[in-house]
Amino acid sequence: MEKTVPPKLVQSRQKALRRSLDSEGLDAILLAGKASINYYSGFTGDESQLIISRKHAWLLTDFRYQEEADNSMTACETVIWKESIPATAAKLLAKTGAKRCGYDEHNLSAWHYECLRTEGKKFKLSAAGRI
Repeated sequence: MEKTVPPKLVQSRQKALRRSLDSEGLDAILLAGKASINYYSGFTGDESQLIISRKHAWLLTDFRYQEEADNSMTACETVIWKESIPATAAKLLAKTGAKRCGYDEHNLSAWHYECLRTEGKKFKLSAAGRI
């Protein structure tokens, strides 16, 4: 499978997003919308979310999309979630040491938000609508 988005373009987009994180006082952002995930990673599959921190980029997806992620994505590490996406996201965000995490409020479900808030006691969630 061919990469859908050129790697340099994805890296440039992630770099611009990281600058926005800095200007908004965020340590990381969790993206749940398919268009945003594709734009910042090149991944076109379903059942996924994307975390971009100041130094890392992780695509969270289930096992059905691993091959597609490995073959189509650039500039991100694929993480296959086992428990749930929110639990996996909370663990990765904790691993980064993030204190304030933005989220895509237009695409993140209320259930996912509540799970993240419960699981992620070490970071504060902030709507990141302007990013």
